[in-house]
Amino acid sequence: MRGFTLGVADILMTKEMDVTRRQVIEKTRECGPIIAQKALDLAEDVSENDMKKAMASAHNNPQLDTSGVKLLDHSAKVTLDKMSRQINE
Repeated sequence: MRGFTLGVADILMTKEMDVTRRQVIEKTRECGPIIAQKALDLAEDVSENDMKKAMASAHNNPQLDTSGVKLLDHSAKVTLDKMSRQINE
């Protein structure tokens, strides 16, 4: 039989760490446009409407080219994995 032990100290949430966790969670709510800009090679000052068009084009490509969606997924995963690790530290 194999397993691991988990002590109270391993899961105890302090007020200080809760503030940090909430700050990271707040950042995750704001990172979507940045992820899309990087993945789809959009200008930093791209309008919300143009960004939506670029994302729709990536998802509804008539040539069935899925590279845009793959880039969006990969960029989101990389960014959110970093933030998830910060939350769980």
